Amino acid sequence: MPIVLMLEDGAERLERFRAVAVRLGIELVVWRDAHCMVAELAPHLPLAALISLDHDLEPESEIASDPGDGLDVAKHLATLPPLCPVTFTPATAPVAR
Repeated sequence: MPIVLMLEDGAERLERFRAVAVRLGIELVVWRDAHCMVAELAPHLPLAALISLDHDLEPESEIASDPGDGLDVAKHLATLPPLCPVTFTPATAPVAR
């Protein structure tokens, strides 16, 4: 089964992705924290059909550490051989440019 690796913290967006993934028979592996994604990514890469990175991650609480962002994961992926398409979802105009 192909998998999509996602860095995403938006509950509504994840709900929509999960609904589509079920219909398409695709497994989603989701992280809310860029640092955790980088640390846990390697075993998932051989089956990855797509990697989707959110840019504007928010801490889960006021005392939670900085979750990083999609750029952190993209920089890590840039050190690896190309594996699959990567999408980057910027939410703010300066990042989108």
